[in-house]
Amino acid sequence: MSVIPSAMRAWTFDQAGTPENVLKFNPAKPTPSPPIGSNVLVRVSYVALSSACTNLMNNIPSILRHSAIPELDFSGFIAQAGPKAPSELSPGTAVFGTIPVLSAVLFGAGSLAEYVVVPAANVTIKPKTVRLSEAAGLTSLAHTAVLMVERAKITAGDRVLVNGGGGDIGTMALQIAKGAGAEVTVTCSESKINMVIQLGAEKAIDYRANHPLPDFLSKHYGQQQFDVILDTVGSQDLYEHSPAYLNPSGVYVNVGNIGISTAVTVWRWLKNSFHPRLLGGVPRTFIQFSAIPTKERGEKIASLAAEKGIDILVDSTFKLEDALLV
Repeated sequence: MSVIPSAMRAWTFDQAGTPENVLKFNPAKPTPSPPIGSNVLVRVSYVALSSACTNLMNNIPSILRHSAIPELDFSGFIAQAGPKAPSELSPGTAVFGTIPVLSAVLFGAGSLAEYVVVPAANVTIKPKTVRLSEAAGLTSLAHTAVLMVERAKITAGDRVLVNGGGGDIGTMALQIAKGAGAEVTVTCSESKINMVIQLGAEKAIDYRANHPLPDFLSKHYGQQQFDVILDTVGSQDLYEHSPAYLNPSGVYVNVGNIGISTAVTVWRWLKNSFHPRLLGGVPRTFIQFSAIPTKERGEKIASLAAEKGIDILVDSTFKLEDALLV
């Protein structure tokens, strides 16, 4: 068994703000205590940075910001396993996983460090055909993409629009929807059109060149409407105008931030989900959720990656101490 150091390198923050303004590099933060129960201690190899975690940094109440570590997703190796952890999660096993959001909010747990303790249910053994750098992207983002497709009940032949198809969640949702047999159109920036076509999209719409997007979709997809819209960006305008390009029986699934604040986002989620159509609500089914990673879904994601059902796109890698260069 390798010796676990008493201190580790980590990025921390203790106030709200953007990463470049509030993150501090700590070369000697105490290493987490040995895992208890079914928890495991992971030596982190790679961290997948996400905009969702940046939003989390801005929304954690000040009273809970006690030298918190940012980010949730990671890949690495089991360093220690609690006494009740599954036997397959033995020291040296390569895994990927994500930190529970509640642990991040209440206890300041995060993955932008050399070590992290997480429940065994939140890690999955890395497929041999997937690199560690890729595996870090098979975490909360992949859980969200899989659940979007599942909640939309996408089947073969469905016409699907992925809003934000060039982003982290969008590229995965695109591939998973294609795997289900859907005909997929995506919105993205011009620079990502070739990439999403290579990933399987039938059509790509440059959202900047075709602004406002609802008007463009109404004109070009009013006759052949979509069966499902997967919104990874969070566009209230896109949903409110969706009857012009989403089938009456269609489903609008959103995981993006649809408000300028948490309060506005929650209000719009409730309004979109429960505002009766007879009282002026949008006559299209609206689904919004925050994906909670599960062991079963993690294993499904691992199988998809191993069977090349999804390609994990790694833009670039940086040393831990250079995280602010990302």
